Amino acid sequence: MLFRRIRAARHSRAGELTRYAGEYYGDRFKAVLPALGTHTAMRPEQIEQIFGNVPVNLFHVHHWRTDVETLGEVPAEFIREQSEGKLNYAWPAQVNRLIARGGFDLILSIGQVVPHEVIGMANYNKNILVGAGGREGINRSHYLGAVYGMERIMGRAQNPCATC
Repeated sequence: MLFRRIRAARHSRAGELTRYAGEYYGDRFKAVLPALGTHTAMRPEQIEQIFGNVPVNLFHVHHWRTDVETLGEVPAEFIREQSEGKLNYAWPAQVNRLIARGGFDLILSIGQVVPHEVIGMANYNKNILVGAGGREGINRSHYLGAVYGMERIMGRAQNPCATC
């Protein structure tokens, strides 16, 4: 049952769009880092099912506990203001080291834009700062969303989690 749920959640046209990007950029297309957040890495058969002929050696696993770098932070005062006084901590802007230090000229964030219970709308900066983020940033963004209220966030682009 878990495999079906993961497969359904990851089944979008992102694989097809990634293939098109690979065809367009050719040899300049260097890496694919699925934005997993805290989810399990994709198995080779899942990669092939979703991404087709994109070379498997281009895929990197996001190790959200160990392979991240903190680029800066959103001050605690801003989080306190956005949470209507309910939280008082800084939020670290963390990303996978491949993004921070990969030497890329262009980074594409390909994925569906759908309502999301933590960030309001999936994609946008969520793919980078949460999907390819670190433990502390993921946990604190999710806690902010829970404290603020899912019913006030879901499907809304303007909310505390999206402004961080």
